[in-house]
Amino acid sequence: PMDADKKRRFFDMLVRIGLKEIEVGFPASGATDFDFIAGLVRSGAIPDDVTVQVLTQARSDLIATSFDSLEGAKTAIV
Repeated sequence: PMDADKKRRFFDMLVRIGLKEIEVGFPASGATDFDFIAGLVRSGAIPDDVTVQVLTQARSDLIATSFDSLEGAKTAIV
């Protein structure tokens, strides 16, 4: 498992090498992923030309949590 610092360095590297769609985590799995993803969105770290995606299971509560973590994102795939 990666902590938030490692996840951020990895995300920044993927952006630097030019990826345009990046899976950033499973926000409903716990606070670590939720906070990391919400932090990316709220800090403006996601470039306008990059789409982030998250993993979730097909349960309404987990889907809602996933959308909550992405609140404010310009483009995202759940």
